[in-house]
Amino acid sequence: MVRKQKSKKTTLQTFRDIRAKKTEIQYEYLVEKHVIRANDSRYLILDKYAHLANNIYNQALYRFRQSLFKGKWLSYGALDKSFKQSYQQKDCMLYRSMKSVHLAQQILKLVIQNMTSWKKAVKAYQKNPGKFIGRPKLPKYRNKGGKSMVIVDNQTAKLRSNGIVEIPVINNLKIKLQHQDTTKIQQVRIISKNNQFVVEIVYKTNKVIDYKKDNERYLTIDPGLDNAFTLASNVKGFKPVIINGRPLKAINQYYNKQRAQLTKLYDLNKQSRNTKRLNNLDFYRNQKVLGFAHEASKRIVEIALSHELNTIIIGKNK
Repeated sequence: MVRKQKSKKTTLQTFRDIRAKKTEIQYEYLVEKHVIRANDSRYLILDKYAHLANNIYNQALYRFRQSLFKGKWLSYGALDKSFKQSYQQKDCMLYRSMKSVHLAQQILKLVIQNMTSWKKAVKAYQKNPGKFIGRPKLPKYRNKGGKSMVIVDNQTAKLRSNGIVEIPVINNLKIKLQHQDTTKIQQVRIISKNNQFVVEIVYKTNKVIDYKKDNERYLTIDPGLDNAFTLASNVKGFKPVIINGRPLKAINQYYNKQRAQLTKLYDLNKQSRNTKRLNNLDFYRNQKVLGFAHEASKRIVEIALSHELNTIIIGKNK
């Protein structure tokens, strides 16, 4: 069977249809990140809930996999009902172990989401195996005794008038927002990273996203290594811009060298690799990379706006 290639005209129309959909009224969503370290009084309660979330995730994944092996695809409703029945029959008490069923349900939704992504990947693999290095594998269980992400919806997390986000079910956990003019929060994510917790608060602003109309002036971006991003355009007179990637490369080289030396030392002394020094090194590197990404993206947007390049294209794009 020969698949008919889309004409240039059809491809362009598809692009314009997608872009038109993007230009519908949408509001800006932002994320605030708050780091809670081990010496913070709130750390222990977050640690407890992260362990509980891990147990629920593994149990939910186990039930889904067992059902799948029997040829049945579990819906979110069926998975939720299974946990509810187990709790009522006192077979498994995880459903209400986090005080609020909303917290448990968010984890069940995450399992469904991961399994759905795996299913889509398998379908894509069957259509074109050449795009993959191997057949996509089923999502794996999290490490026993590990920590998983805790997701709190906007029904469970409360936004107080003084700009404080409060989660009553997690020992009245309170996080003071930097942007205190926020009127509505969407979600709170509590993520364990390097023996610290990063609390991500997703909130909606009153600012409408103002997408630029397609004026057929395009900025194209080619990602690389030494040259992190090379910018070009179809507009005559635009001089290509290179965003230097060597500082980022140097950060990674330093990180890899330090980590290799430390892990070798710990392995020789038969020590655990889960040390404060390694965790701090990981955190330092991740923050540096994140900072570079923010600065680079800001500069790219400023270049696009200053030259009235209303559409940005990254990588190959027909």
